[in-house]
Amino acid sequence: MNQIGSEEKSSMKEVRKKNRKLLIWILSLLILLLGGGLLLVLKSSESTIDYDVQEKYAESVGQAEKLENKGYYKDALEEYEEANELLNDEVLIKKITSLKLIIKIKEDSSAWEIAKEKNTIKSYNYYINSFAEGEYISDAKAALVTFEPQVDQNYPEAIREPTLKGQDAAVSETTRQDVEQKINKILTEIFNNMVNVSGGTFTMGCINFIRPGWGDCEEDEQPAHDVYVSGFAISKYEVTQAQWKVVMGNNPSKFDDCPNCPVESVTWKEVQDFIGKLNLQTGMNYRLPTESEWEYAARGGHTKGEHRFKYVGSDNIDEVAWHARNSEFKTSPIGQKQPNVLGLYDMSGNVSEFCQDWYGKGYYLKRHSNDPQGPSSGTVHVTRGGNSFAGGIFSRVTERSYLSPKYERAAFLGFRLAL
Repeated sequence: MNQIGSEEKSSMKEVRKKNRKLLIWILSLLILLLGGGLLLVLKSSESTIDYDVQEKYAESVGQAEKLENKGYYKDALEEYEEANELLNDEVLIKKITSLKLIIKIKEDSSAWEIAKEKNTIKSYNYYINSFAEGEYISDAKAALVTFEPQVDQNYPEAIREPTLKGQDAAVSETTRQDVEQKINKILTEIFNNMVNVSGGTFTMGCINFIRPGWGDCEEDEQPAHDVYVSGFAISKYEVTQAQWKVVMGNNPSKFDDCPNCPVESVTWKEVQDFIGKLNLQTGMNYRLPTESEWEYAARGGHTKGEHRFKYVGSDNIDEVAWHARNSEFKTSPIGQKQPNVLGLYDMSGNVSEFCQDWYGKGYYLKRHSNDPQGPSSGTVHVTRGGNSFAGGIFSRVTERSYLSPKYERAAFLGFRLAL
């Protein structure tokens, strides 16, 4: 009996073994079949996607060609670029490059025709500033030479006297010449005060951060990050009341008895008006510095071995700045304190200075690294540097600030020029 039972158990094991093999074979076959079906589905889906992309590509190229044939080159360029994003095509890339060149040539030619038609200093300067490598640059510069120095209604009254006769006319002409010499001297002075700053990379922002309200950094000065700044020029000094008066014909400053003190009590928009008129009179392209240019210059630019001073040019605030504890709460003549290594004065005091950029509290978090221009929009503009009414914490190199437009006309706010 034991022998028979043993044989039955052995037989059952063989059957189970065969059943397991059969089950494994069936499962393998099912997996194979399912895998093949899934692959077919994926291939079918991929084929559908490719077809849709090709169809959109052909549609964009066709539309672009129609626009190009009608002479709508910019619209055609947009269609070509959209098509190229779908399928990166070498032939299409060459087409895009060629079309960009055509647009550039046509814009250059059109701008020159407009400049000639208007035939004004402003129109020729606009062409020169907008098309620095344009085909007609030499013609535009030659056209500017033909214009006699123009005196507009914002110049002092002595220049705009009515025509006189005899001795009065001689006196008036002498006065006119004296005033014009003074004006030319000041305009030349502005240009001669510009300091060239070589391009380079620096660490922008504050490093010694502890926490808001404690230590030397505010939240909007963080994080410190490397920034590259292209070469530019910036003025040694803040724009003075005398310089403002020559260009604008008035002096809005609260402390208006000091021609060599910085102009103040001006809004950002009024500063732009000043710059526009100055450029018209000089043929230059003055502007406000960007925030990154301001801090780069304040730190000494790309000068080797420049120390990260707390203030602009020194760790001792009294050496470089007029501030609340030494100014008697008024502005002082420019250039009386110690300059930084580039020869720039009063960047930590006297008056705070407008920059070109909109202010953004969290802008540094984006870590823009190549010639940052600030946020694309905003409600207030950046101001940098301390002033005669503020304490030392506001005179630090990294301090960022702003004023609401309705408070911009303040006796502690001015500007310096850049090129």
